[in-house]
Amino acid sequence: MKNIKSLNTELIKAGLEVQTFMGEELSPLDTLVNSKLSVKPFHDILIKYFDILKGKELEMVVRAFSKKGIKGVSPSLVRIFISKETYPNLNLWTVGNAISVIDDKSTYDQVLKICRNKEFGTSRQMLMTTLRKIESEESFETLIESLKDESIRGHAIDELRKLGDPRAIKPIENTEVRKGLFEEKAKKKALKKLKTVDNK
Repeated sequence: MKNIKSLNTELIKAGLEVQTFMGEELSPLDTLVNSKLSVKPFHDILIKYFDILKGKELEMVVRAFSKKGIKGVSPSLVRIFISKETYPNLNLWTVGNAISVIDDKSTYDQVLKICRNKEFGTSRQMLMTTLRKIESEESFETLIESLKDESIRGHAIDELRKLGDPRAIKPIENTEVRKGLFEEKAKKKALKKLKTVDNK
């Protein structure tokens, strides 16, 4: 609690103007997370707290960075992602989502390795979007391989649909999905779109 107070104080000193929500004043960090306010002027302050805060408090800093095009933070986010023992009680899904949203090409090789590691489970779901954006043969094959992993299957199918490569039709057709879950709906939508693309 002391560290988060210190962070909020630094943000105020750096010129952050807090906002209100439903009549309640937000904390400086909450303001960054829940508004369209640019995080760039406060980049150096926030990144300093990666190795000071823990759990939910660290998660809030990660969420503050979850905006497209933020420079210089993705390598640190990847380091946090692959060192989960060092960051207990941190929701890695949030970290994966931030990496995906920022979309820093310099981390693409590391993202490929993360996506192939089943130990990371559902925390890789949003990184399926990054695989699509990489647009390489390796990333395509990784998406296809992800169809076998139920923790990311639905998201892999959905990104293959968006990628629009008809080569994914057969692998998706051969993928068993669980009824009532996102992956079932994703499979139907993907096959419908990909077959339309294939017939053009």
